[in-house]
Amino acid sequence: MSRQGFIHDWQSVLRSWARFSWPGRFQIVRRNPLWVIDGAHNPHGIQGVVETLKLKAYRRFRWTLVFSSLSDKPADDMLRLLIPYMERIILTHVPSQRGGDPRELLTVAPTATIIEDPWEAVQKAFAVSAEDEAILTTGSLALLSYILEQRQKHVGNLVN
Repeated sequence: MSRQGFIHDWQSVLRSWARFSWPGRFQIVRRNPLWVIDGAHNPHGIQGVVETLKLKAYRRFRWTLVFSSLSDKPADDMLRLLIPYMERIILTHVPSQRGGDPRELLTVAPTATIIEDPWEAVQKAFAVSAEDEAILTTGSLALLSYILEQRQKHVGNLVN
């Protein structure tokens, strides 16, 4: 674009990108422990999360995953992509008629813990994560919506 004369000040472009935020896309909700939410709800979106997890800034963390998906999504494929980067996995249920059964994912993640209520799953993730570790909540936009709604209700609980 700069060759065509559209961009004259690259420093301004870089400063703008540094301030750019896309809620629900690798959104840092809390630090110590780091809590990240991502609305990825298909394998392509999860692959984007994985690419971010590979970055040097995030490789140093031991991750706890809180995961749920809708029943019409390939949750097993999504979970398989995330497993290599996770220390602990907590499977939960999206509070919707379309929510997938977390027990069906035990074939992919046999050591996972199942906690039906998503907010309780997040609380458990905080309970088992040290301050220098990280928590990732992903798999469904409905899951994120519910979690953020619950977070608003419980201000002061799990919130910086």
